[in-house]
Amino acid sequence: MDQALERLVNYSRDKYGGNLLGILQYGSSITTETFNDYDVILILKNKVDILSDLSIAKIIKNTFSGAAYIDLQIVYENEIDNPNLLSLDSHGCFISKVLENASLLYGVNPFCSSAPNARFVRRDVVAKIQYYVFRARQLFLGYQVGAKDKSNDFHKKKIILAMQDVLFFNGVYSKDDVINRFKKHHPETLTNNDYLMLTGRDNDITKYLPIYENIYSLVLTLAKERPLVPQKPFWWKYNDMFVEYLLPKGKIRGAIVLCDGLPSIPYQRELMNELLFTDYAVFFPRYRGTWESGGEFLKESPIKDIKSLSLALINGIEINKIDFKTEQIVLIGTSFGGAVALSLANESEVKKVIALSPVIDFVGVPSVRSLGNFLQSTFTGAYRFENKNWHFLATGQLMNPINDVEKKNGKKIHIFAGKQDEDVSPKSLLDFCLSVGAFYHLKEKCAHISFSKIDGILLDDIKNMI
Repeated sequence: MDQALERLVNYSRDKYGGNLLGILQYGSSITTETFNDYDVILILKNKVDILSDLSIAKIIKNTFSGAAYIDLQIVYENEIDNPNLLSLDSHGCFISKVLENASLLYGVNPFCSSAPNARFVRRDVVAKIQYYVFRARQLFLGYQVGAKDKSNDFHKKKIILAMQDVLFFNGVYSKDDVINRFKKHHPETLTNNDYLMLTGRDNDITKYLPIYENIYSLVLTLAKERPLVPQKPFWWKYNDMFVEYLLPKGKIRGAIVLCDGLPSIPYQRELMNELLFTDYAVFFPRYRGTWESGGEFLKESPIKDIKSLSLALINGIEINKIDFKTEQIVLIGTSFGGAVALSLANESEVKKVIALSPVIDFVGVPSVRSLGNFLQSTFTGAYRFENKNWHFLATGQLMNPINDVEKKNGKKIHIFAGKQDEDVSPKSLLDFCLSVGAFYHLKEKCAHISFSKIDGILLDDIKNMI
């Protein structure tokens, strides 16, 4: 840690005492190669005396800047309870995702446990890019637009931040390799000469204005393609199963079938909309005997129902008076649903299986036994099963991926594990991947991965695999 930052941390701990929750370094001070300032945020637990708290922050700003400027912010814990409403300066609610990836200088980072809604992020990204562009236009006209940063890298830094913001619009939250990620997602937006500008220190607004404008045009196009309100899925009855679905416009590359975990609330509208941008149709069935579906849960293995649905999509079927047929199926399953998906990896119609924190051995997860009682008492009527059939599941007799390792086609399988998962051991998933030759992806900051936790880099990784 830089000496100025180390002194800042020590002084803050001394002056704020137990009211100091955390100190984060974020923004361009950790994302750009050329360093001009520190972006630091102090997070306090309670607002007791705002003047006193700000007076301490003012001393920090004036005393510990040293040779480098410190851009200091102060927020209180209750101000970040709703990430959809948080905004620092001209940043929108996506600042929560920036701060989630901040460098922790002291204490804890509360932003790791909160995430703004994707449509609020898209709204605020458009507003932020507009702010960049309108300021650039004023600079070109000769107006002296105020900015704290007076360095020769000002426009270079803002362009890179604008690129990062566009990635946020796409659901890609990354502080690393922003330029190359932007090139990958939007290869035709900027020219080689534009990228060359980002390697120098020329601060001429005349040269940078077209870059601002091209990024602005891009985000306006994206806003039309990705409306702020996600598309509502249609529903379809297949045998006894209630199935939500979305069909992409134009040519359909294949079909994604989502296999949910237990328990879960079957509402994945935003995830379905995000996956739709892969040009795959997205199907989200309710297992037989759960939620809106008819029948009895676990009377037969859910594997049978997901296989039947997949074959119907491959062979061709009428869905609400629309003829649908595809040549390939991608199964994405989480936890319990991961076990279902893994059990179908060898089926010829299945192109790929993406399993998130999948249960590979129901016998090795002690909480499965008590989960049955929890489902019946807490989700009354949502999961309809007999105790004897739950026993078959808990003892690995209904399905258990670990039992037929030698039959798994590992080349089709991608398994994501959360390093902090206390339900499904990441080590057990690694061993399983090694035994079947599957691809293993460890997520450092994740615990048990459910569909509701798919965003950012994880979402980007999944879409790239499809």
